[in-house]
Parts: sequence; C-alpha cells; structure tokens
Amino acid sequence: MKKIIIFLSLTLSLCCLYGQDDGENIYQKGLDAYQKKNLAAAREYFEQYIMLSPDSAKGYYSKGEVLLVTKELENALDAFSEAIRKDDKFLKAYTSRGVIYVLLGQSNNAFRDFNKALEIDPNDMVTYNAMSIAYSQIDKMDEAVSTLNKAISIDPGFSESYRNRGLLYFYNGDTAKAMTDLTKALELKPDDPVLYNTRGGLYNVMGEYAKALNDFDKALELDSSNAEAYCRKGVAYLFLGVYDKAVEYMEKGIKLDPAMEENVKDYLKEAKGKLAKKKK
Repeated sequence: MKKIIIFLSLTLSLCCLYGQDDGENIYQKGLDAYQKKNLAAAREYFEQYIMLSPDSAKGYYSKGEVLLVTKELENALDAFSEAIRKDDKFLKAYTSRGVIYVLLGQSNNAFRDFNKALEIDPNDMVTYNAMSIAYSQIDKMDEAVSTLNKAISIDPGFSESYRNRGLLYFYNGDTAKAMTDLTKALELKPDDPVLYNTRGGLYNVMGEYAKALNDFDKALELDSSNAEAYCRKGVAYLFLGVYDKAVEYMEKGIKLDPAMEENVKDYLKEAKGKLAKKKK
C-alpha cells in the first residue's frame, strides 16, 4: 500500500493538472483505452477519475473491471465493493463482484450478489449468465441449464445465453445440442469473433478440423489480434499433420498473448517434435 503522503502528493498534482470539469473527459479516455485493450492506460485514467470524483461509483466499478481482466481478484473485489458502498443500487457492480466471488470459490457470496442484482432488475441477462456459470462451478448443471433456459425465455435475442448453454451441453457430452446453440448464437450475432472461436473449438474437439479452421479464420477476419484463435488454429493444424503451420500459428498466438502459452504448451511441444522428425 502506498504511503498517505504519496497519495496526497498525487492528488494535489492531479488537481493542478485537471480541473473538476475535466473528470468526465478523463473517464471517457479510460473507457476508450479499455476498449482498445490498453489496460494499463485505462487503469491509470480511472484512478485519476477517482481522485477527482471520489464519490462517483462508476470510477471504482470501471477500475474493478480492469482489475478483473488482469486477474487482480482481491483488488477487483475491493473496487466493486467500494462502488456498491457509493451506490447500493449499482446492478453491474453486484454482478461483477459476484463473478469475482465465483473465481475465488465463494459461491454463497456470489449467489447473494447475483440475487441482489436480479432484485434490482429481474430481466438482466448478464446476471443470469453469470449465475449459470456459478452453478456449473459447483457441479449443479441442471440448475445452470435451467437458469439459462429462463434467460432465453425472457430474452430470446441475447446471444450469450445460447453460447453459454451450448458450452454446458458440450461439457455434459451433448455435442448436437451444443452445436445447435452455438450456431443460434452466431445467427443472432454474426460479427462476434468470440462466438466463431468458441464454435471452432467445439469443431476441434469433434475432429472436424476443416470446419474448425473456417471458424478460426472468420474470427481472425473480425479480430486480427485474437490470440486464442491463432492458438486454436495451430492445434487444428497439429491434428491435421501440418506441423509447420501448427507451430507458426501457436507461436503467433503466444506472441500476442503470452498467457496462452500455458494452454497450448503441450500441443506446441508435440508439433515441434513432429516437425523436427519430419525434417530429418
């Protein structure tokens, strides 16, 4: 924790640099940086905004979202809790804090926050989806699917509900229902690279590598910096026996996002080994 004198020094210097009327401009810069995945800049802007507007809940909430992405879970928890202290009707803060509790393995706290969010808005699709994931984490798959069924009955046009239900079906071994839901999600949101990436991953598991490659190519067409799509494309090429491309795409994905290395290191090792043998 920084010493108080440092905090005061930063506060004073920022007040000299920015007037109160500039607070919303700083907040918008934080949102812009977040959308561009410049998380360090986004965090800095949100912290500046908090210094200028310490009673505003949205500054703490937005900082919490950055900390969630960077996996600083305890700090994110504190940020969302502070947002709720500033505004006890802040639905998104309850849902996001619930997600943190899920990741920390505190399911009772998670469901408390999700239920509070649904008290504020009984039709909030993001909360229903987060709640379904919480159920799946504690192996209550029937409740997880039932929660998504309810979400779909309320809003049949929300693509994420189909995506998550499709994943639940897949984990339960029902690939036909999984594919139906993922395809439905893409019909509703055809320009979403995450959905193509998800369906491509399912095709990979099903051994339909040509279809998987088509989906990964579509994901990369929509988002050329999608590290996961590159890595999954590399895995597809590994199973197809095209080892040079397997190595190329997995390494490209890792370069874009070093965190992906842990997910594909065994596949990459296998591809490199088979490529070396092939060259002998």
